[in-house]
Amino acid sequence: SEHLRTALIALIYTAINLGALLGSTGTAQLRSGLGFGVVFTACAVVMGLALLAAILLVGATLWTRAEVAANPSPALPTGRLLLGAAGLSALVFLPWMGVTQSWDLVWRVFQDAPLPSALEPYWSSINPLMCTLTGVLIALVAGGFHLAKLRLPPLFPLAGGLLLLALGQVSILALGASGTPWPALAGMGVAAVGEALMMVFLFSRMLGDLHWRLAPVVVALWLGLTDAGTQLLGWLGSALQLEWWPQAMGWVGVVSALVAALVLAVVAIPAQRRLWTAAE
Repeated sequence: SEHLRTALIALIYTAINLGALLGSTGTAQLRSGLGFGVVFTACAVVMGLALLAAILLVGATLWTRAEVAANPSPALPTGRLLLGAAGLSALVFLPWMGVTQSWDLVWRVFQDAPLPSALEPYWSSINPLMCTLTGVLIALVAGGFHLAKLRLPPLFPLAGGLLLLALGQVSILALGASGTPWPALAGMGVAAVGEALMMVFLFSRMLGDLHWRLAPVVVALWLGLTDAGTQLLGWLGSALQLEWWPQAMGWVGVVSALVAALVLAVVAIPAQRRLWTAAE
């Protein structure tokens, strides 16, 4: 079910960002009061619980494999689904690279125009906080759409996420040097909302209807390629020692996000019918 899958991925993305939020604030408080040993032990316990859950899921999969094999679900054509996944990945690649490179500008903005002392320790939490809140909201709306039996091509909210991502980047790039930190802080918040929208609906649609063996492969390829691109661009900026590199990459991200959003809005309904609608 499209909307239930979107809600589930929104909750997963919420959990990731909640972990980032707690990791950047909660562990710092624990470390200052209790020391490194307690922090690492607590993290090990949490990861141990996650490992136990994974083992139980593996056991459930093995336990029910005979039942699953006896009742196979109809397989959808794989070629067009992989084509759609590759197309979505290509469209969001440059916008995401621009975001990862331009975050260096935020550090410079807050060095030149410091935040109030009460807010300074927490500005790095703006991104995971807004992503967490947006993820919860997406899950609730997607669940409501499922109950109301309403249809919404996921490429439309994906395009909306790219637009918000571009808007937040523009606030950081164009207004970051204004001598006040507030445009950059607001840009971080807007970009975080766009990031959550983009990531949730990207993964929901990219993985939708794929065979369960293919889904982790597609995710791994996307994560590997984007991480490699981030590292390569960061290395080039450092090696060439170009002061304008983060700004240039940020504007590349803005322009490519606007182009990708326009393309997605135009092809949303045709692509939904031709690529991702099961044959009767």
